Amino acid sequence: MRFVWLAVAFLAFIGTAPADAQTSVGDILNNPGQYNDTQVSVEGTVARVLAEDEGNYMLEDEDGNQIRVRYSSDTAPSEGNRLTVEGLVSISAFNREPYITENNRSAATGSQSSETSEERRLESEGNPFTIIGIIGLLITVAIIGSGYYLWKREEEAEQRREEKRAQAEREAAEAAAQSEATQDDSDLSVQDTELQGNKDSLFPDSDGPTTDEPERRIKSESSSSTANQPESPETLKFKAPPKTMKFIPGKLVIISGPDKGREFRIAGFPREEEDGNVVTIGRADVKGERAFAHIQLGDTYRTVSRIQAEIIQKTSSNEVYLRNKSTTNPTEVNNEQVPPEETVELQNEDTIQMGELVLRYEV
Repeated sequence: MRFVWLAVAFLAFIGTAPADAQTSVGDILNNPGQYNDTQVSVEGTVARVLAEDEGNYMLEDEDGNQIRVRYSSDTAPSEGNRLTVEGLVSISAFNREPYITENNRSAATGSQSSETSEERRLESEGNPFTIIGIIGLLITVAIIGSGYYLWKREEEAEQRREEKRAQAEREAAEAAAQSEATQDDSDLSVQDTELQGNKDSLFPDSDGPTTDEPERRIKSESSSSTANQPESPETLKFKAPPKTMKFIPGKLVIISGPDKGREFRIAGFPREEEDGNVVTIGRADVKGERAFAHIQLGDTYRTVSRIQAEIIQKTSSNEVYLRNKSTTNPTEVNNEQVPPEETVELQNEDTIQMGELVLRYEV
């Protein structure tokens, strides 16, 4: 829209501008800033020629206004000659006076030289093109101003619409997150109640878990959501532990990745050759009776192997270890890489990193 207005304004200005307007010496002297770096055509009489080594002469108009002209030709004009001079207007750096650098000069016509200053003034005042030019300029300014005002209003309205859309998306995302959090809290409360009531039947052959908090199995998905996408599935899911489950002392807290801030207890499956209880970590989908002893990571964690590592609790010493099971994706404990099939002991506050997933072991 604004380009159409500008085009109309430009055509209006061209249609109303006077043709072949000639500049006077007085105009340049009165408005040197307006004519600076502008090509002009000026008529006047050579009042005097300055020293030849300076290459300058003074050009005087009918009103007695004089301007310095710098010429580049080998011959200086004669004093008293009436000339039409074409050149570039500049402002002197020494006295801030305007001067013309001559590009071309020619003798003025006889009719022009015979005009008096009064005749020139009357011609200028009675020239209809001058009035039309001023009116056209005012119309052009009005059209450009109106176009800019309308464009600015349209831009501001569009910006307000964008802000409203963004606000609506944020509110929708917050409402979805709050609804999901409320649902998670409700599910956790129900599971805690059921597991607490069945604690004695779940652990007939053992001392039971060290705390009343149920075991949690993690299945990670991308936790980001937008207003135009369905809500992400729950990232922490509970599975009722079987009688063979053994809680491993301590808990794991996610400190990096999409599930940052989540924490959960870990439960292992007895393994005789390890003389302890073992829980596996990776993207593999383990089914059957050992599913509760596997921390399954979703497609969010693509830099984690199907079976990345094992957490082992020694029955004899009750110490907890971590074993790296991956030969392709590194496993680090406290920023130190654990070689494949190597085992390191876990201490309180140790960090475990597997790709973009970072856990902290807390006792």
